[in-house]
Amino acid sequence: TVMHLTCTNMDKAMVDRALSEAKSAGIRNILALRGDPPRGSEYWTACDGGFTHAADLVRYIRSQYQDYFCIGVAGYPEGHIENADKDADFAHFVDKVKAGADFVVSQLVYDHELFVAWEKRCRENGVDVPIVPGVLPIQSYQSFRRLVHLTKTEVPEELKTRVEEVKGNDQAIKDLGVEHAVDMVSKLHAAGIMGVHLTTLNLESTVQRVLATLGMAGSSSSSSGISRGGSTASLGSQQALRSVAASATTASATVPTDSGLLATKRVWDDFPNGRWGDARSPAFGSVDAYGAMLKFDPQGASSIWGRPQTVDDVSELFARY
Repeated sequence: TVMHLTCTNMDKAMVDRALSEAKSAGIRNILALRGDPPRGSEYWTACDGGFTHAADLVRYIRSQYQDYFCIGVAGYPEGHIENADKDADFAHFVDKVKAGADFVVSQLVYDHELFVAWEKRCRENGVDVPIVPGVLPIQSYQSFRRLVHLTKTEVPEELKTRVEEVKGNDQAIKDLGVEHAVDMVSKLHAAGIMGVHLTTLNLESTVQRVLATLGMAGSSSSSSGISRGGSTASLGSQQALRSVAASATTASATVPTDSGLLATKRVWDDFPNGRWGDARSPAFGSVDAYGAMLKFDPQGASSIWGRPQTVDDVSELFARY
């Protein structure tokens, strides 16, 4: 278990409470992040009595709990999108690691060579903790475009071309996502990168296919090294990561076959263009202007849509839309 702890809207007292409760619950691993701007805010600002940078949060956790927590931080192979000075941004990253981080999880990347070059630069600048690359298999054409736009990550021209060629075919997009993720992980492994952070965005079937293709989709009972059943293992050692990598490469490549409602739900999630199933599912990410994915605070929504009181008001609102 790795608890994410951000600085967004968190004053010192709230951080103290979160850390105390984490320790009481037996959680040993913390991913210390600055966090995104609060909803409705364009820019990130520290709250009164809070922390301004993730490095400040790392230093504070270390000062209060010494080595009790294994602390991870985020890394940006292409630099943070909010800092145009990439050299200064990299210097801030190195400072953040040296503030007391035990491991690094990178922003998602689609170009393995870019990550390998950045990892080499990290090593040359004294970053000696495990660095785990972020790999997000392509789930759909719209979600891919949206994430690339938000993160500003570089996409190899060949991958861009292939995505455009199959953008109208849900299954072909998912197949390409699996193929590219498998290729990424394989090439990273060949370059000496032993671990990887595979992101599901709550859509696990594509990642299961990636793991099965790589021969890493064994059952939890076949794993060794860090226990999957508890939260007391510390992730931040080279030995621990090597142990997990070794157990993963020796596990059998089996994916459980579901039946009944859960299996049907997975099919709905895999093919969201059909629009069957629960619209709150993350598969419906391109329909994000209502419900659980509403992007406006109440004041913003009211300024756009007003306050309909009758059925006729609602009808008029839809007609205008």
